[in-house]
Amino acid sequence: MIYAQFDFLWLGIALVGGLLLGSLFSSNKKVDMSKIAGLSKKDFLDTKRMGTLVDVRNEKLFEDGKIVGAKNLPNKSGAKSSQVRKDIPIFIYDENGKRALNIAKAYVKAGAEMVYYLKGGYQSFIKGEDDVK
Repeated sequence: MIYAQFDFLWLGIALVGGLLLGSLFSSNKKVDMSKIAGLSKKDFLDTKRMGTLVDVRNEKLFEDGKIVGAKNLPNKSGAKSSQVRKDIPIFIYDENGKRALNIAKAYVKAGAEMVYYLKGGYQSFIKGEDDVK
């Protein structure tokens, strides 16, 4: 009888472990990179009116200067926010363009149809750089 209980214990542990691993892998889905594009300053400014403009920098940087019409939703917080419509393009920018791609991925994971980010970030906007790589 002890032997039968032992088998059920390990079977239960294996089932629970399998379910946990399955949910981990299913929630860590790959991002459709075709829904993300980096834009030069000119292209970003020419097309940003077609969607929602989101500044992902912290509040202090946002208050110090922003692109007109931008909403301040720091970091990835806007990805799950109801303040951002996911059915129209989302245009994001950070301080220097280094975190924008990762934040764009969070928006796509949250259901955004298309996310554009400003190459070089806000610094390229204020410096007048047009073709940042």
